[in-house]
Amino acid sequence: MTPSLRIYAFLSKAMQKLVSPYVNSHPYSKWLKEYSYINFETPYLHTEDVLDELCDSLTAKGVEVVERLYCQAMRYEMDFFYSRQSEQNLIIPIYTKLDPKEESLMLFADFDFTCTSVASVEILANIEILTAQKPDHQLLGEDRDGHSQVTSKDLRKTWELLSQQYTSENDNFIEKIMLGEKAVSFDYEGLYSAFEKLSSPDGKVVSRIFDSGVLKGISLEDIKQAGKCMELHNGGLDMLKVDGNEFSYADGTFTGEVTRQAHQSVTAKLKYFEDMVQEHASEHGVGARTVYIGDSVSDLLCLLTADIGIVIGSNKSLMKAGKHFGITFTPLFAGVVKEQRKRFETGNPIVWKGGLSGTLYTVASWIEIHAFILGRHLVNEEL
Repeated sequence: MTPSLRIYAFLSKAMQKLVSPYVNSHPYSKWLKEYSYINFETPYLHTEDVLDELCDSLTAKGVEVVERLYCQAMRYEMDFFYSRQSEQNLIIPIYTKLDPKEESLMLFADFDFTCTSVASVEILANIEILTAQKPDHQLLGEDRDGHSQVTSKDLRKTWELLSQQYTSENDNFIEKIMLGEKAVSFDYEGLYSAFEKLSSPDGKVVSRIFDSGVLKGISLEDIKQAGKCMELHNGGLDMLKVDGNEFSYADGTFTGEVTRQAHQSVTAKLKYFEDMVQEHASEHGVGARTVYIGDSVSDLLCLLTADIGIVIGSNKSLMKAGKHFGITFTPLFAGVVKEQRKRFETGNPIVWKGGLSGTLYTVASWIEIHAFILGRHLVNEEL
């Protein structure tokens, strides 16, 4: 019963926001009123509290059984709603709506903070700082080759200075791109020009980190272990191709030389994005519906150029800069409803095609992106 009340409470609350202006004239007005969130809030919260109280006396295995049964019941509830046949030609999940003979789906995503909870380079720096604290690395001020050994304290101080410098430069960068008057409507040219004139701090900080030597000497095994332990956002999709930094190694340790740097600046990211789309079209002979997922100001040009730009999280700097140039931020769910109505009213089968609309969609988690792109099956696995 608890999963049933929970999903009804969620659906009623979401639908009330969409139909409240004309609920009385809506064909399902009776259902909407009867199943309004107000009617479900108290019993839903009460049953959740009762379930929590019952679980307090259970063993860990008992709680696992309850969780499994709860998830199974929720799947049944979701299957019930999914089984209802819609009279409309639905526009989601977008992956299943594409004709592979004419179009394919290309998914792009930033990595740090879009897919992860922390910056990957910060994890590596912390590993190197902790490694320097170990007794076998404190060889009376010298390493195994007789060179001066950098202490853990010095490494930490260097890292803190690098972090502070980046924060200061990034704040200054965002302020400078918004020096002009606030746009009345979407102004992509103004935004692009601002990025073109100013140097993004992202590329600088990466080069500065490598030049500082903070990561020099970190072992390949430690890097692999860091990758395995890296905390990813729940629901992040697997990527097939990664644009990342490539290190040079000697005897299993990083020499400090970077053989290839990832595209860091705003305009470099955009060029890489456009080149990838063009390369795909040349290789496969079909166009692509592009989705870009990002979380920061440096993602803005790619987010806007993609057919569908999705902002994950709530980066205040991104929102502030975007609104300055007339960008509209819309919750993905509301955007889906709007596009579905457009399809129903116009009969136009093509939606979300062609970037630079000035609208970006916001989500709180990757689960929403899963449902939007792939639909029910992958979402069920996440429950």
